[in-house]
Amino acid sequence: MQSGRESPPITERPVARAALAIVLLAVLGGVFLAVRAGRADDGDSPEIIAPPTGEATGEPDDPGLGALDGRSPTLGAPAPDFALRDADGEIVKLSDLRGKVVFVNFWATWCRPCRDELPDIQKLYDEKRDEGLEVLAVNYQDNQEDARAFFDDLGISVPMLLDRSGSVYNQYLLQGLPDSFFIDREGNLAALHYGFMSEEKMRQRLEQAGLPSRARPSRSRPTSRPARHSAHRPARQRLRRRRRLRRSGPLPCLLRPYRCGPPCGRVPRSSSSR
Repeated sequence: MQSGRESPPITERPVARAALAIVLLAVLGGVFLAVRAGRADDGDSPEIIAPPTGEATGEPDDPGLGALDGRSPTLGAPAPDFALRDADGEIVKLSDLRGKVVFVNFWATWCRPCRDELPDIQKLYDEKRDEGLEVLAVNYQDNQEDARAFFDDLGISVPMLLDRSGSVYNQYLLQGLPDSFFIDREGNLAALHYGFMSEEKMRQRLEQAGLPSRARPSRSRPTSRPARHSAHRPARQRLRRRRRLRRSGPLPCLLRPYRCGPPCGRVPRSSSSR
């Protein structure tokens, strides 16, 4: 016997709707993590530190500073332009560095991976500065005194810019530190890397941006082992060896030391046969 009241479809039941909502959230979260992981090159799992939670510490930008356009970082496209003050109060504009390979690195004093990779950045800056490399170490929302003390403690002297408001950090769509961007001489974004970088990775990204690594001299190895009776051996030693071979009798040449003497298969004449 059928009841006069039909059961609602399964998608309209509260339990089913809650389950579908949970599954949908899980799928969206998985897609977000997959996209974030895919942005790290070569499949490496980058070491990224998120900014500390709490109240925003950013200060408003002065007029004409911060993000200067609405572009997002895209490989092969012009890099998002910005202007920031350095540690001495001078204004540095990214687009003014056309003609140089620019290494933009975002860092902060609370970021442990940043502390680990900054010495390698300094090393490359000292090595390739005369070849056209410019480094912009963009600090994220630290005050000027703390940022300068951090650099002094590590012995870092690369140009430091202060992103006090975090507008450039947001312009480059960042979610953690450290992150690095490599801009070629035409102002286009040639390579990027999210997370900690080794010196080898930095050199590879700089090469992609048009700054080739120095060729390491290869050591040439001899193709064959030099002969025992070469010209550098004194003639007196060669003569003594010939005399010992003549006294040894009719032994096959393969049994003689260093396989020297007559060609294999021949038996040397003994002194008694003369």
